Amino acid sequence: MKHKLISSAIFAASLFGSGLAGATPIALGVLGATPVTKVHTYGSGVTFLDTYTFTVSPAATQVSENVVNVLLHSPFGSGNWLDISGLNVQIFQGGLAQIGPVQSFSGLLSAGEYSAQVGGTTSGALGGSYAFVIGAVPAVFADTVPEPQTLAMVGLGLGIMGLQLRRRNQNVITRNLS
Repeated sequence: MKHKLISSAIFAASLFGSGLAGATPIALGVLGATPVTKVHTYGSGVTFLDTYTFTVSPAATQVSENVVNVLLHSPFGSGNWLDISGLNVQIFQGGLAQIGPVQSFSGLLSAGEYSAQVGGTTSGALGGSYAFVIGAVPAVFADTVPEPQTLAMVGLGLGIMGLQLRRRNQNVITRNLS
C-alpha cells in the first residue's frame, strides 16, 4: 500500500510539477523536414510563457508551426480535467515580433535565429497540457508542382461531378414538364 502511494505521488509530481513556468528557454536547434514536438503539462491555475529557440537554415525557409490544446473532458459530465485558455504562440527574431500571437502558422521565414513563446493559462480542474510542433521544409519542396497523375485525377473528378449535375438538371426539367 505504501509503495502504491509513493508511486502515485511520483507520477503526480512528474505530471504536474513543472516548477517555474517558462524559466529556461528550450533549444530546438536547426529546423529540418522532420517536425519537432514538445509537450508540456502544468497544474491548475498556472499562467505560463515557455520559450523555444530555433534556427532556420538558408536551405529551409518554409516554416510550419502549430500549438494544440490537449483537452481532457471529465467523464462525469461537467468541465474539463485538462484545458488551457488563451493558448497562443508568438515568433520573434532579434527581439522583434515577426508572427503572432497565433495558434498556427505556415509561411516563409528568412534564415536566422528565432524564438517562439507559447503562453496561456491552465483552466482545467487538474491543469492543462499543450503540444508545440514546428518544422521546416527545404525551399526546393516549398513550391512543388503536382504530378500529371494528380491533375488527371482532379480532372476526372470534376468531369464526374459535372455529369452528375447535368443528369440531375435533366431529371428536374423532365419532372417540371410532366
